[in-house]
Amino acid sequence: MATTAALVFAGKSVATPAISFIMNKAFSYLSKWHQAEGMEAIKDRLQRRLTEIQAVYAAVDQEQVDVLRGSALDDWLWQFRDALEGAEDVLDEIDYHKLEEEAEARNLQGQVRNPVANFIKGKVIDKVTKHNSEGNMVKKLRKAMEDLDGVTEGVCTFLHLVNHSNSHALRDHAESNDQETSSALVPTQIFGRDKEKEQIMSWLTDNLDEDQNIDGIRRVPVFSIIGIGGIGKTTLAQVVCRELEGSSHFHKIVWAHVSGDTFSAAKITKKILACSFRCEAALLQNSRCKAAKRTCCLEAVLNARPNADTLQALQNILRDILEPKKYLLILDDVWEDRKRGEWEKLMAPLWDIQRGSRILLTTRMRSAADLVTSVMRSKKHYLHLNGLAKDDNFMLFQNVAFEGMKAEDYGRLLPKAEKIVDKFQGCPLVTQIAGAHLKENIGDQHWENLFKQLEQLEGSLDVIVTTVLRSSYRHLPEDFQLCFRYCSIFPKGYMFKKEELVKMWMGSGLIPQSKSEVERPEDIGERYLMKLARKSFFSIVATGDPYSKHYTEYYVIHDLLHDLARNVSADECLRLESGGHMHGRPTIRHLWITNLSKLTFREIKAILLFKKLRTLVIENHGDIGIVHVTTLETVVENLKGLRLLSLKRVPMFCLTKEVANKHLRYVSFSGMQKVHGVSKLYHLQLLTADKRIDIAPEQLKELGNLSCLRHASYGVHGFGEFLVSGLISLQELHNFRIQAKEGYQISSLRNLSSLSKLEICNLENVRSHEEVIDAKLNEKAHLQSLSLQWSETNETPKNEDNLVIEKLEPPMCLEKLEIAGFTGARFPSWINHLSLGNMVSLELKSCRNWVYLPGLENLHFLKHLELQNLTELRMINQSSDAYLPRNLKTLVVEACKNLRELPFLPPSLAQLEITKVGLSILPRIHDHHGNNMSSEGTTPPKLVSVIISDCSNLTSLEGSFLQQEHHVQTLRILKIVDCKKIIRAPLLFGEMNDLTEFRIGSCYSLRMLETFDGALLPSTLKELSIVECGDFQLPLLESLLGLTNLTSLNIHKCSRVKNLPSSGVFKGLKALQEFYVTECIFLSSLGGIGALSDLTWLEIRV
Repeated sequence: MATTAALVFAGKSVATPAISFIMNKAFSYLSKWHQAEGMEAIKDRLQRRLTEIQAVYAAVDQEQVDVLRGSALDDWLWQFRDALEGAEDVLDEIDYHKLEEEAEARNLQGQVRNPVANFIKGKVIDKVTKHNSEGNMVKKLRKAMEDLDGVTEGVCTFLHLVNHSNSHALRDHAESNDQETSSALVPTQIFGRDKEKEQIMSWLTDNLDEDQNIDGIRRVPVFSIIGIGGIGKTTLAQVVCRELEGSSHFHKIVWAHVSGDTFSAAKITKKILACSFRCEAALLQNSRCKAAKRTCCLEAVLNARPNADTLQALQNILRDILEPKKYLLILDDVWEDRKRGEWEKLMAPLWDIQRGSRILLTTRMRSAADLVTSVMRSKKHYLHLNGLAKDDNFMLFQNVAFEGMKAEDYGRLLPKAEKIVDKFQGCPLVTQIAGAHLKENIGDQHWENLFKQLEQLEGSLDVIVTTVLRSSYRHLPEDFQLCFRYCSIFPKGYMFKKEELVKMWMGSGLIPQSKSEVERPEDIGERYLMKLARKSFFSIVATGDPYSKHYTEYYVIHDLLHDLARNVSADECLRLESGGHMHGRPTIRHLWITNLSKLTFREIKAILLFKKLRTLVIENHGDIGIVHVTTLETVVENLKGLRLLSLKRVPMFCLTKEVANKHLRYVSFSGMQKVHGVSKLYHLQLLTADKRIDIAPEQLKELGNLSCLRHASYGVHGFGEFLVSGLISLQELHNFRIQAKEGYQISSLRNLSSLSKLEICNLENVRSHEEVIDAKLNEKAHLQSLSLQWSETNETPKNEDNLVIEKLEPPMCLEKLEIAGFTGARFPSWINHLSLGNMVSLELKSCRNWVYLPGLENLHFLKHLELQNLTELRMINQSSDAYLPRNLKTLVVEACKNLRELPFLPPSLAQLEITKVGLSILPRIHDHHGNNMSSEGTTPPKLVSVIISDCSNLTSLEGSFLQQEHHVQTLRILKIVDCKKIIRAPLLFGEMNDLTEFRIGSCYSLRMLETFDGALLPSTLKELSIVECGDFQLPLLESLLGLTNLTSLNIHKCSRVKNLPSSGVFKGLKALQEFYVTECIFLSSLGGIGALSDLTWLEIRV
C-alpha cells in the first residue's frame, strides 16, 4: 500500500489523496466484516472536510514554518498527521495478518494431506479470521477513524487563513523543461579560480623554511582557505587535490571533513584513519605487484579498521601510517576555535614526520585558522577567498541555467539574468542553486519575481544566501522536500551511494507507490535523487577511473544545504551526536544515534518519547553491556510504527517475538554475528548484513515466506541459503547455487518476475533444458544484470549443455551479461540478436571449448567487453573486415593463448588491456558506420590507457593502432611488459602529448630505433619504468633530459646501463621523488645522482 509518510504533511497536493486513500480502504474493510454500522456519518463528515483541509494546506506558505512552530495551527497539523498515520498503522497491521495467513498456508503446502493436517490448517485460518473479523483489529480501526474524525473537526478553526492566501504567491511545482538525465553526470565546471589554485599549488609543492626542524621537531606547515559559506572553499580544495593525485608529489592525500556538532581528537582521528585505509586500498588495487600478493595485501588493509577505543591507540596507528610518508592532509570545514587542548591531541601524531608534508585547511573563521596554525607552530599562510568576478559568476550561472538550450531560447532572459546574478555578490553556491532552480522555471514572470524578492533584501550576503536556498527549497515538489529533509539525519559531508539512500527512503516510507505497474519504487527514488542533483541540492563526487569497475559516484550535500535541511526538519528529524543528550519534540519521526555506548540506560529509554518514530539508525563504537542491549530491545519492541531499523556493531541484539507484527520494511545489521526474529517480519522489503549472519535453521526456512522482500543478503555472505520461490518481490539475487534438492533448482526462479539483478551459480547441476524453460528468464521484464556461472571444477561437457545455454536467453531489456565456466562448444545464438541492443557490458570467462565468437557488431550500445581465459578461442568473426561494437569504451582480453587476431577497434575505445594472448599483430582503430568508412581524423581520439602484457607471439608494434598518430594523442598510460619476442616498437612519443605513465619491461629482443634524436619521451611524463628492454634501455635513459614533471623513475635489470646520467640531466628532474636502480649488474657509475635535491625515496641495489 502507499505509505502515508510520503503523502501527509508534505503539502496541499498530497493531503487529500492520503486521507481519501485511507478512508476508502478502512471503510472497505469494515464493510467486508459487517462492522460499518454507525460509521456512515463519520465517512460523510470526512468526505466534506477534504476540501477544507486542502484549503488550509494551500494557505500555509512554507516561509511561515518557523513562525508557526509551537502555534495552535502547528499543533493541529501534527495532530492531523498523527491521526492519519495511526489509521495507516492499523491498516498496515491488517495487511500484516493477511501476509501471515498466506505464509502459514504456504508452510502447509506439500505436507501429507491427512485429517490432522487439515485440522491444523483449519484452526489457523479460523484463528486469523476470528482475529480480523471479531477481535482487536475491528476495534482499532473504528477508533482510528473516530480519532481522524475528531482531529479533522478542528480544521474549521483555521479556515480564516484561506482569506489571506491570496496575499501569498502559491508555490508552483510544475516541472517544466525537465529533460532526461543519465547516471553519467559531468562534474560542474570551475570558473574564475585559476589564480587562487596556482597560489595553493605553488605553496604545496615549493620548499619552505618551515620544512626544517624547529627545536629538534619538524612541524607540518598549514595553509588556510578562509571565506564565508558557499564561496567555494571546498570546491577549490577538491580541484587542487584532483591535480595532485596525478602528480605523485605526495605519497598520500587524506581528506577529513571536520564539521560537526561535537569536536574531539578521537573522532577526527578516526576520520583521518578511515580515509588513509581507503587510500591504501586504492594504491594496492592499482599497484604493480603480482595479483595474489596484491589481493592478500588489499584484504589486510581493508580488514584493518580503526576500531581502537582509546585516543592513544588511534594515534599510534595514525603515526605508523603517516610517519614514513610525505602526506597532504585536508581538514575541511573547520569551526572549532576554542578547544586548543583537543587540537594539540589531534595534531600530536602529525609532528616530526616526512619533510615536505602539508596541511590544507578550509574554514569560515580566521580564529579557527589562527588556532590550528598556532598549535602546529606554522607561519600564517592564508588565502581569503572572495566572491567570483562578475563575468566569471555570470558564466557559471549561464552554464547551469541555460545548459542544453539554444541561444534563441534564452536570449530574452539574459538582461534579467545579469540583474539577478549581480545580487549574488559572486557567491558560486547561490549562483548554482538559483541557476538550477530557474532552469526548471523558465517563464519570464518567475525570473522577475525572484529579482524583486532579492531587491527587497538589504546587502548582507548571508541573508541573500539564506533567502535563495530557502526559496529554492520551497519550489521543490513536496515529495522532493520530504526526501531532502530526511538527509539531515546523516552527518555533514556524508558521501551517499545512490542505492543506499534510495533504499533508506523506501524503507522509511518516503517513496509513494507508483501509479504505473512498470515503474518500481527504486526507479522513483532514483528519479528523485537525480532531479535533486540537477537542482544542485546534491553534488556528485566520483572516485576511480571512469572506465574501470572501481568507478563509483557519490552524492554529497553542501554544508549550507545540510544546515537548511536540519532547520526545516527540526521537528521531524534528529541526529544525536556522540555524548549528546536526548532532546527534541515528540513529533520526531527519524532518529540517528551515533554512539550507543555513550548513552545511559535512561537516555536509551528516552527514545520512547518519540512514539511516532519511523526511522531508527544506531551506531556503536565502544564496548556495550547486555543491559544496554536488552534496554534497546525493549525500546524497539514498543516503537509501534517503526519502519526502518539499522544497527551497526550492536552485538547480541535480538528482534523479539513481540516485534514480529510491527511494520518494519528495512532491517540492516552491520558488525553483528547472530540475530533472531527476522523471519516473522512479513512487511520486510530489505534485509541486509555486511557479513555472514548465524540464524536458526527454522528461521532460515521461514525467510522464504517474506513475499514483500525486495533486497536481501543471500548466501554465504549474508543470512544463508533460504528458499526463494515465494519471494515474488525480490529485486536482486546473488550467488544462487543450483542444487539437486527441492527448492534450489533453477525452476525456483519461475515466479521471481521482478528481478533486476540475478547471479546463477553451479549451472552444471541443471538436469535438463526443460527446467531452464520453466525458470522463464526471458519473461523477467525488469532484468538488467545477469550472471551465468558453471563451476570451475566442471571440466566434462555434457550434450545437454548447449541446449541449456540456448534456453537461458534473457529478456530484451538486459544491460549486463556474464557467462563463466561454460564447457559446451556452442556460443549462444541469442547474444548477437538485435533484441539485445540494450546491452552495455559483456563478460565471457573460462568458456574453454569456444573456438569462434561472432563479431558482436549488433550490440550497438556495448561499452565494456571482457574476454578472459577462453583458452581455445581462435577467431572473433570470420570476416576479413570484422569490427567490434562501435560504442565500445573498454576492452579486456586475457588468457586467450590461441587467439591470433582481433577485429578493428572502434574510435570510441578508451581503455585496452591485452594479457597472455596469442596475438601476432595488434589491431588498428577504424571507424565504421554501416557501409561507410570515414577517414581517420574525423572522430575525436578517446584512447586513454593501453596495457599489453605477456603476449608471447607478438614480434612488432608496426601497423597497429600505436602507429596511428591521431589516436595516440590522448594516451595517458602505456605499459608494454613481458612480450619477449617484440623486436620493433616504433612508438610515436612525439604525438603522445598527454602521456603521464610509461612502462616497458621484459622485452629482451627490442632493437635500437633507426632514428633517434635524444628527445624520445614527452615532457608530460610523470612515471617511467625501464625493465629488461634490449637496445631500448639506453635511448630511454638518454631521453630523461627535459622531463620536468617526472616523479618516479625505475631502472631494473638493465644490463646495458653502465653509467647513470650526468648532473645536468638530473638537475632537470625537478619533480623526481622516487628513484629505483636495481639489479643492473654492469652499473659502474652513479653519474650526477647527487644533483637530485627533492628525493623522498632512493633505492640502489646491484
